[in-house]
Amino acid sequence: MPRWMRDTYLGAAVFTLFLVTTNPYEPSGDTVAVNFAGWRLAMFGDQNLTEFAGSPWIFPTEDGTHAAFRHAGPILVAAFFFRLLGSSGQVTTFPSIVAPAMVTALAVLVMLHVLERILPLRQALIATAIFTFATATWSVSADQMWTHGPAQLGCALSLLFLSRRQHLLAGLALGFAITMRPHLAVAALVMGIYLGWRYRKFGTVVLFGLGSACGVVVLVAFNYWVHGSISPVAPYEEMADARLGSAHYLYIDLPLNVLGNAVSPLRGILWVMPWLLLLAPGLRSAWKIAPPWIRAGGLGSLAYFVAQLLANYFTGGWGFYGNRLVLESLTLTAPLLVLCWTTWSSQTPARRIWFTALAGYAITTHTLAAILPWGPGYEPPWTTFLIVDAVRESPSTAIAVGVIGTIGTVAACRWVRSWQPQYSTQESTQDADLAQPGPMT
Repeated sequence: MPRWMRDTYLGAAVFTLFLVTTNPYEPSGDTVAVNFAGWRLAMFGDQNLTEFAGSPWIFPTEDGTHAAFRHAGPILVAAFFFRLLGSSGQVTTFPSIVAPAMVTALAVLVMLHVLERILPLRQALIATAIFTFATATWSVSADQMWTHGPAQLGCALSLLFLSRRQHLLAGLALGFAITMRPHLAVAALVMGIYLGWRYRKFGTVVLFGLGSACGVVVLVAFNYWVHGSISPVAPYEEMADARLGSAHYLYIDLPLNVLGNAVSPLRGILWVMPWLLLLAPGLRSAWKIAPPWIRAGGLGSLAYFVAQLLANYFTGGWGFYGNRLVLESLTLTAPLLVLCWTTWSSQTPARRIWFTALAGYAITTHTLAAILPWGPGYEPPWTTFLIVDAVRESPSTAIAVGVIGTIGTVAACRWVRSWQPQYSTQESTQDADLAQPGPMT
């Protein structure tokens, strides 16, 4: 089957699944503001949201009108879909659910192409499925017009272009992601410096940097137009300054932020993505054989995660399941995590079984989260197990998903017990630090 046909079928299937599991009736305040701003821009060419005053994240501006305190990227993406599918009479629901479903489905397809650079097709499909269904990619990115779906698309495209040494295009793709999550600029900076050092070419830094800087330019231009500020983080500038300048935040809230991302029942990786624990021991061996583009993604992922810890509380809001604030880091580091599996986690039957069991658990819980409607109410982060609450509220759905998930996980564990991984690459042999354990089969 030609690749374009495979991608068409796969993309259509993933998009349809995302579309039918969206939650348009209880959206988060973050995404409501983006939809209002996107609709207004698409239909009237401005950001005067006075008619929506009082809605979440809609605040007065210096010129006496109201605007959404959201970044340029998601508003521009939403405007594109409202222009295609919306109506000037009112803000309709359909564009606001098609947009995240389609953009996130594209991100999944691009990630498949990225992972095909280092894996045979069948293994790349499995790894992409884990990326999609064992993380908040499905339960958050594809559910509403969050910043994460487009940001993941930009990060994945950047990795794909980096794997081909198309540094300007890689920078432009990451610049697109920066318009969604401005602190991805930290990742761009770290990645550009590393690539320039690794390839010993100043031009690499220039090309990647110019592309990435385009995202900052878009943010500055949009914020000057809407908010009268040349800061790329204008909607959040005062909030960020107050937070980072607070001793209470730096010495109390920040450590709790780190702890919450790790072990909080609401968002902790230990509870929502425990399969990562079975990959962590393989980081050293994976790093040894990783080509520069994978290493750059890993370093950028780490830099972004540190910036995220400083910029946002680990809860990331309410009304969804999973940890949404690590999605961009997971996207940038996905190829390195694949190598962790290849070089360590897959090397013994016990490791393969434990990883598969934990990934199966994560897929089951995120499936349940994607199916059920989550309201935007407050959830205490240290005492709330959302899956337990879901079982109480919708026991029949939870039991059905749990039974199917358990059967699938057991079958997968039996399969991986005798399965042997194979590593291959399409990376250029010019990369001297890329190991070649064996031919592709």
